[in-house]
Amino acid sequence: MRSLGLIAFLLSSSAAVAQLSLQDPSMSSYNKCLREAIEDNEVKKAGDQVSYSCFGNTARSWFESLKGDKQVRDKNGLFVARYYGETGYCAHQIEDAVGKAISAYICEIVNNAPN
Repeated sequence: MRSLGLIAFLLSSSAAVAQLSLQDPSMSSYNKCLREAIEDNEVKKAGDQVSYSCFGNTARSWFESLKGDKQVRDKNGLFVARYYGETGYCAHQIEDAVGKAISAYICEIVNNAPN
């Protein structure tokens, strides 16, 4: 009887592991960015919004897992932006403010602040 319980546990554990490995890469990168933002103290509150920012390889991985490109120019340069639903986005900066080629990644998750 005990071995039947162990087999059932192993089967359910295997299914859970398989389910985790099939997780959407964008969601996995979202979670990694969120964790890194908290660890690196890259959490900012503005009004009723909280933003979590990640950079470098974590941001690049998430950027590469997202689809679509939208070019955005602002005072800091030219960016290629990709969005994750309504709460997250990543940007690859391809030019600085004076038009010089550059390569830098940033991602941001924006949520409502808890009450």
